[in-house]
This record gives sequence, structure tokens and C-alpha cells, in this order.
Amino acid sequence: MGEETLLLNPGPVVLDQRIQDALAQPMISHRSKAFEAVYDDVRDGFRYVYTNSRTDGRQSDWDGEIVLINATATLGMDAGVANFVGADDSVLACINGNFGLRFAQIAERHAAVDRYEIPWGESFDVDALTETIQDGDYDMVTMVHTETSTGLRNPIHEVGQVVAETDALFVVDGVSSIGGERIHPADWSIDVSVVDAQKAVAASPGVCSVFLSQKAIDRLSEEQTYFYGDLHRHLGRAERSQTPFTSAVTLFYGLQAAHEIIQDLGMDAWLKRHERYAAGWERAATAMGLELFARPSGSSDFANTVTAINLPDAVRNDPEPFFAKLREQNVFVGGGHAHLSGDIFRLGTMGSLEPADLDAGLVAIGNAFAQYEGLELDIEASRDALADTVN
Repeated sequence: MGEETLLLNPGPVVLDQRIQDALAQPMISHRSKAFEAVYDDVRDGFRYVYTNSRTDGRQSDWDGEIVLINATATLGMDAGVANFVGADDSVLACINGNFGLRFAQIAERHAAVDRYEIPWGESFDVDALTETIQDGDYDMVTMVHTETSTGLRNPIHEVGQVVAETDALFVVDGVSSIGGERIHPADWSIDVSVVDAQKAVAASPGVCSVFLSQKAIDRLSEEQTYFYGDLHRHLGRAERSQTPFTSAVTLFYGLQAAHEIIQDLGMDAWLKRHERYAAGWERAATAMGLELFARPSGSSDFANTVTAINLPDAVRNDPEPFFAKLREQNVFVGGGHAHLSGDIFRLGTMGSLEPADLDAGLVAIGNAFAQYEGLELDIEASRDALADTVN
């Protein structure tokens, strides 16, 4: 990419030129017929992503609706909780990373919350979690599909089936998974899920999509006190192909182009690229002599949209030169959240990346490690492993 910035962090992502061109289109009224057509295209695009991401290649059944909110996904998560529970309700928040924790923090502002928390990067014991759900009489269960802070994919398919046997709603953070991971929204009994434009859909930040099952829609109230994120109001406006408030017209143009790119390639091919790139990062890290941070077991696995890698001890003792050297080379990776700051770095597979970009990033990472005296890592073996996987 020459002197351009190379974004290997897990969002925002490198934009395809077609999206950049779309963002430069002339402004139109957000209450015009022209915008309504754009809104419909974007909503249909998200529906295409949701229903064509199964592991078996079949189209998923559709039972629900999508609304689009002018915000990044944290507002979508907030709305996905606040519209359905109140002070007299109880929520089980499943936590094994920063964004599972965020769901808990959101829910605690609205309802009574039990935190089912395990060490970050570790996998849930589905049997133990099942027992907790069945015994808890919860109104809602929250879980992250791909935990962006740790690089672990959680077993929402199993947990969703357990929640479906109760009266609880299953609310899923699909922020960095939907568009990059296989998902069966109906079969997995997902009631609410949120996806961010700036992640695996590979558009620019500022719009999020919220999927609502019919079960969730039936529980929405017209008397909702929540204002901007009132999903009942958003559903009403969606019927008219609009958002309730001023729409981020330019960002919708970008999303329209992003969905066209995905559909031109085909959803299966789009997902396989994420899978191939993730395998490339995993094998490259191992060949270099590094360890992956996530510890998958059972039906959990390494994520296909972000790979978290342990920094060597020598770098943990003084991590700033590592990240500073990457910035000097115009390469940006993700660092660790909270107590993982300085312990790990994270590499995304999302956005308009080519194998040559991944290789350039790996060379930059090698240069950043080369500053540390006595640190012996096999960069060439790492590049070979990456090339053998992603090309």
C-alpha cells in the first residue's frame, strides 16, 4: 500500500475504492424517495449477509426484521437491552472478554444483572452455563459471538438453543462476527443481534444494524421511555424506509457499496476469505515463535475476524517501542484491552486487504520486534507460513 496507512487493527478497516467513491456522492435529503431506495438496499444487504452465512450453504429462514441506527454498535447493544428489560427484570451476562463485560455494564443500568464471568480468552463450559440459565429464571441472556478483545469465537449456537427453552430473550453481540463468521440466526434462536458497519461488512464507522426476531418484536412496547434507541420507533420508520431522525446519508451510500461488493463476490467466498486470512495469521504467529492468546475448547474456536497474539516477555516489559515502530511504518494493529494492555496485540482480517497487505504488515511487525535485543523470532518462516495459507 506504499506510504498509505495499513489498518490491521480489528476496525475501522481499509475501505475498498468503490466505497470511498460512494462516500463522495452528492448529498440528498434523508426524507427523499432517493434515500428511501438507498435505505432499502442497505437493509436488504444486511438481510443477505444474515441469511446466507450458514455452514451448509443453505439460506437461513427469516423470522424478524432489521433496523438501522445512526451510531456505532455500542448504541445498538444499549438499545438491544434497554428496550426489553427494566428494574424488575433479570439479565444473565456471559463474560469472557471486554465486550461481554460491556454488555453487563449496559444491562446494569437497566436491570438486575448476574455476571457469569470466566477469565478472558477462556471458553465457556456449556454444560455449566446451561444449568445456570435453566435455574435462573432470566428475562434476557447476553453473549458475544466473536470476542474482539481476545480473538475467541463463543458457542452461541449451543447457548441459543438453551435460552430458547426458556422465556428469556437471547441478545448477541455480532459486532465483529456477522459478515465474517458463519451464523444461523433462526436455528440458533437469536432474538437480538447487533453488527457494526466498520467490521466484517467492511464499510465506514457510524451506522449499526440491529436484527430483531419476531419474539423480540412482540415484546416491544409503544410506551418505551428510551428515546434515540427506541426500537419500536425505528421499526415504524423502517416500514417507510427511513430512520426516525436525520440519517447519516453519506455513510448509507458507503454501506450500499459495501453490500454490493459482498454480493458480487458471493457470501460464501467472502466468508472463506476471512477464514483463510485468520488461518494465515494463526500459522504465521506460530511459525514466528509466538503464542495465540485465546484458549478455545469444546465448541469454541479461534475467531475468523481477529487474531490475538501474546507479546514475548521482552516486549511486555517495555511494549511502547513495539507499537511506536509500527506507527512509524504507518501500520496499525490492535493492542490489549484493560489488564491485557501491553500483553497482547491483535490482527484483523476485515476490510479491503490483499495477501500482499498481510505480508507487508508481517514485515513491519518483524521490524518492530527487531528492536528488542536477544529476541529471536523467525520472520521468514512466518512469512512463508502466511503465504502458503492466504495465497
